[in-house]
Amino acid sequence: MSAKIIAVTNQKGGTGKTTTTQNLGDALAGKGLDVLLVDMDHQASLSILCGIDQPDQLADDQIVATPILQVANHETPCTKDIIRHVHEHLDLLASNVMLSRIEMYLSSVSMGRETILKRVLEPVMDDYDVIIIDCAPNLGNLTANDMVAADGLIVPMCAQYLSAKGLDLLLGQYADARSLNPGLRIIGALITMKDPNRSMQGKVLESLQRQKEHGLPMFDTIIPRGVAAEEASTSAQSVIAYKPGSKVAQAYMRLADEVMPWIEA
Repeated sequence: MSAKIIAVTNQKGGTGKTTTTQNLGDALAGKGLDVLLVDMDHQASLSILCGIDQPDQLADDQIVATPILQVANHETPCTKDIIRHVHEHLDLLASNVMLSRIEMYLSSVSMGRETILKRVLEPVMDDYDVIIIDCAPNLGNLTANDMVAADGLIVPMCAQYLSAKGLDLLLGQYADARSLNPGLRIIGALITMKDPNRSMQGKVLESLQRQKEHGLPMFDTIIPRGVAAEEASTSAQSVIAYKPGSKVAQAYMRLADEVMPWIEA
């Protein structure tokens, strides 16, 4: 069976996007699924969380920018050769600052630039059950590629500053992507970093209502804010590996349970 592709996306930074990508991947790997994480952010936060101390020192034949450039230049992508093993059932396509140059380069590509990542991933589609893309926090050419390659989107949204305007921008790009990828769906919006000592109110509640009016699916799971997540990031581990009994880790396990029916459908 060919892999299902999930893009974890929000053009706003600080929403827990990378943490969600890492921990959802780890949770699904723990269920025995073969998972490939794809770092599509030039800041390389996902690569760092997966144990790469200095991603900007990686050689060109170790980063996702290389097969992207190969496809853009009508060459055969070296995708399989640059995959890094993280642990059992979990692999990574790493990133570094080179992606920022690729973003600019894609602006000069006239034909098929939105489908480049899809073609990069084609050689490994039968090797995995699910591929999870950590998108850059913007709405540029690479994020457009992420959406065109994906089967479904997960949209992390920080509980304390949900943005209706930001949602409108994201839904606009989602609509554009569906013109090239009609099967693309939003799996769900995910509330993250919810402070257990604060209730969501005011503009946050208005944003939630606006999302429902748009027909945006929402996950039942809410990811709480927790010290365990911060500690795990400094040790280059997922929260699930670092402190599996923590509330944050348990929440990500529940998220994986919610995503599983979509993967299996």
